[in-house]
Parts: sequence; structure tokens; C-alpha cells
Amino acid sequence: MTHLRTALFIILLALVAGRPTDGLADTLADAASAYKRGDFANAIRIYRIFAEQGHVGPQYLVGLLTSRGKGTTRDDAEAFRWMHKAAKQGMHQAQSELGVYYAGGRGVTRDLQTALKWFRLAAAQGNLLAHFNIGFMFERGQGVGQNSRKAMNSYAISAKQGHTRSQYNLGLMHAEGYGVPMNLSEAARWHRLAAELGHVEAQASLALKYRKGKGVAADDVVAYKWYYIADANGKLSARSLMADIARSLSPAHKAEAEKLARAWLDSHGKK
Repeated sequence: MTHLRTALFIILLALVAGRPTDGLADTLADAASAYKRGDFANAIRIYRIFAEQGHVGPQYLVGLLTSRGKGTTRDDAEAFRWMHKAAKQGMHQAQSELGVYYAGGRGVTRDLQTALKWFRLAAAQGNLLAHFNIGFMFERGQGVGQNSRKAMNSYAISAKQGHTRSQYNLGLMHAEGYGVPMNLSEAARWHRLAAELGHVEAQASLALKYRKGKGVAADDVVAYKWYYIADANGKLSARSLMADIARSLSPAHKAEAEKLARAWLDSHGKK
């Protein structure tokens, strides 16, 4: 939901910056307000009016809402239709999303070559998710020849700009020596970056690194802290691993680890 609300806000700003008529800007603001208060049916009704008139932002939003069944029946084929219209007008968010549709065969026949085409168009405009998906395709050899170097290069573009899934995958590649010489310190660095940004798998991985001393100095207090955070973020295996560490910690060290974890969660708006 956060992603969708962010998309709505960014697109609305872009439309306003593009100097739409006052009526269009006001009505789009009404649609965004309707969405925020949970009135999805009214939001998509308004967006659809302008989508049908050829406005790219509303086309994308109708596709996004339809794909999630927000305010309407979920319909992948209909969502694809609107996303394709927005993508053809050059909107990189829609191009990236369209690549996902083709890659997964959602609302359209699966076609990895066409998926890659749309990902590349979106990536050329700086879309971080598209860079991630290109990297993933090269890493797994999906629709292209497997190429670990190209995978790493694509991941790195988005990872350096804070894309956590790219950071996590780069960390795995360094940890496994896939495409590069094994470098546990570099693996830990990328997983720390992703963990700090909230990636739960990276949080659990970083905890394990501190537990085992892989790429970092072994530190059970820090390991417990990251397992505690991962558990709070829904990592199912974290609690038992945290309990295992607790058996080797003094009460004072356990209290210190929990204090560090709660401070991190508080600073990131978690409970």
C-alpha cells in the first residue's frame, strides 16, 4: 500500500508540474484524497475518466489499481491494457510494470524477450526496479544468456541508489563468489546497507554474519539485535535463532542487544 500511495503522489506531482488545467489538477487531487481515505471505487472512477482521454498518469493508476483489485474487480488483462497505454507514452513506471507482466505472463502471454525490452526502456530513464529485473534475468539466464557480470553491473546501478533488493542480491553474489571473487566483507557491506533500509532477509543475513564472524567480527550482541529486528519485521525463523543466541548472552548483554534493537525499530517507525 505504501508503494501505491507513493506512486499516486509522485504522479500527481508530475502532472501538476506539467501544467494540467486547474480542473484536471483539482480532480486528480480529489482522486488521491479518495484513495487515502479508502474510497477506492471513487478514486478509480475519477482516474478512469482521464485515462480514457489519454492522460498517461491516470492510465498507469487505473492499471495499478485494477491489478490490485482496489475499487474494482482484479483483472490482469484489463490492468495490462491500461499499463500498456501508459508505457507506450513513455512513462517509465508503466514500462517497468509492463516488463513484469510479460515476464510473469500476467494478462498477456509470457514473453521474456518483450519483458526485457520494456525493462531496458524503463532502465534508460533511471527506473531502479527495471535495473533490478534486468540483473535478475541475467543472473538466472531468463530470456538471455546467463551472465553474472552483466547481472552484477545492473544490480549495482540500482543498489548504489538505495534499491534494497539489488543490495541484497549483490551481497549474495559476493558471499558466494558468483561472478566475482568471494568477498565476505563486501557481502556484509551490501547486506548492512539493505538491512538498515529495512530489507528483512538482509537483516537476518547480517545477524548470521555477526553470529558466525563472516565478513565482520563475531559479535553476539549485534547478531541478537539484528535477529530481534528481523523478527519484528516478520522473519519467521528469526525468533528461534535469537533464542539460541540468548542462551550464550549474559543478562546485561541481552538487555543491551534488546535496547539497541528497540532503538532501531523506534527510529524506523516500527513497534
